[in-house]
Amino acid sequence: ESQLGTNPKNRDSDLDGLTDGAEVNLHGTDPQKYDTDDDGMSDSFEVYTYDCNPKVKDSDKKRDQTLEFYPKANNKLDGVIKVEISGAITGAMSENTKIRDIYGKDLHTSSIEALVGVPVDIETTGEFDEMTIRFYYEEGDYDEDDLMIMWYDEENGEYVEWEDTVWLNDGANYVEFKTNHFSKYMLIDEKVWIETWIRAVYSVKDPELNNVGGGGHFSLSDVESYKNSMLERYGDKDKDGIPDIMETNGMIDNIGHVIFSDPNKADSDEDYLIDGIEMGQMSAMQKIFTRSYYYYNKLSSTIVSGDATWEGYVYFKSTSEADNDDSDGDDAKDGVDKTKNDKNGPANYILFDNTDEDTLETKEAYENYFLKRGIIPTCLEIIDKAQFQKFYEKLEYGFDENVKPIGAAGLVCSSDLIQYSCVDNIIMIFHGNIGFINLSGQTSSVEAHEIESLLANCSRIKIKNIDCQCCFSSKYTNETKSIVIEMLKATHAEASYGASGLLIYCCNCNQVIFGEYCKYTFDDQNRIIEGGPCIIFLVMQRVSGHGIPYYVVDDYPS
Repeated sequence: ESQLGTNPKNRDSDLDGLTDGAEVNLHGTDPQKYDTDDDGMSDSFEVYTYDCNPKVKDSDKKRDQTLEFYPKANNKLDGVIKVEISGAITGAMSENTKIRDIYGKDLHTSSIEALVGVPVDIETTGEFDEMTIRFYYEEGDYDEDDLMIMWYDEENGEYVEWEDTVWLNDGANYVEFKTNHFSKYMLIDEKVWIETWIRAVYSVKDPELNNVGGGGHFSLSDVESYKNSMLERYGDKDKDGIPDIMETNGMIDNIGHVIFSDPNKADSDEDYLIDGIEMGQMSAMQKIFTRSYYYYNKLSSTIVSGDATWEGYVYFKSTSEADNDDSDGDDAKDGVDKTKNDKNGPANYILFDNTDEDTLETKEAYENYFLKRGIIPTCLEIIDKAQFQKFYEKLEYGFDENVKPIGAAGLVCSSDLIQYSCVDNIIMIFHGNIGFINLSGQTSSVEAHEIESLLANCSRIKIKNIDCQCCFSSKYTNETKSIVIEMLKATHAEASYGASGLLIYCCNCNQVIFGEYCKYTFDDQNRIIEGGPCIIFLVMQRVSGHGIPYYVVDDYPS
């Protein structure tokens, strides 16, 4: 094991599902590499699941596979009990395809009144021609004949019912359909969907004004001419592109909700987006439903069978809510939010020195830790102090991984809109000594005493953990401050971690020589608290939990 560089305390050093002995003696694979042939499939998946050669790159072959997803129990929506995908796809579906419950994360989709169970978002990096998707459901307060699959057409801003490809299997309690692409999908009660829309039509003031076909002046396909006529007739005082009378009477969005906005303010909710952009393109309701066998009887206020009489009424393919400055509730105003209807998730960053084999090996170990858990970290080679400073000022925007030397201009944000609502982990992998870290091999690139001023404009988004995988990063003296503690103070992170001695990585383990690895936080009296310590720990093993001693740091230099 010493010769191979494997961990003698771990039967499976690379955590790929094959023991080190099996990799070396039976399969001839690399016991330190999760995917020996770099084809996107772990060694164990190739050996056990498809009996193919883990040393030959063959990820372009499409193989029949199945992936199942069981939503967590939801008191509000418990109709869908399983989502299943099956078909021929490249790579390992269990590793390259994700089914995500978006209830409460995509607030707009979650607000659809006709939902039967949680909506899901399906993404993959594999290639396929056709997939079969099944929604298994529990029997509930709905007619099975009214169940329908709907998907979100992001390009056109529409929620679209899946037409002829949906069929119902009675007894087995699932709806099945075939698709050549993945998107956001949801199981709905179509009768409730129709009720929502027809109720919306008659919830706006003077609904006939919103009927394109009313009076026979415009065809249902000529919505743009209808809109221009309304603008000319009723005006647009705030120049937001919406007729004033529609703003005051009410506008129907793309899930059948009625929105009101201020005709005197182009940006009614003050979120840096004008109302016309948020409401989106105007369209006629003629294609909202695939089965138009209900209509709303105004006299009896009921839905009855018959011909649809409301297909000419208009709605807006809204991109966000014109009456809510933060449509997805993630603390980023719509105008500066990259995903206005989907809550921004957390970021995970690895900052590293690319000039040293030791730091590169440690970086790879931490990167693999995240990847094996389905998390894609952003790995950034930080070259100088200007890039270090810019990174902490722009955390919520994300970064391109191809950092170009030198200076702040070399670290490029991947978006000019906010992508992340918080940061779970920042792993800093550099060499250093007491009171400083080295960037790109440069001694004393960032010194502890200057961090407070250097990061004076640090982003205010929440940071859970800053892990300094740097030698002596937590060490301080009467004259020299600690890198770890100064990072905690300057960034307002929940916790920071670091070693007071020489930190060495080997075989998926970190070891501190002549010191200890500790956790630092603030208590409710704003005192620095030290937790731990430990000397040998696995990648991402944190010194926290029950029984860990904590001490007030009362000798830190002011």
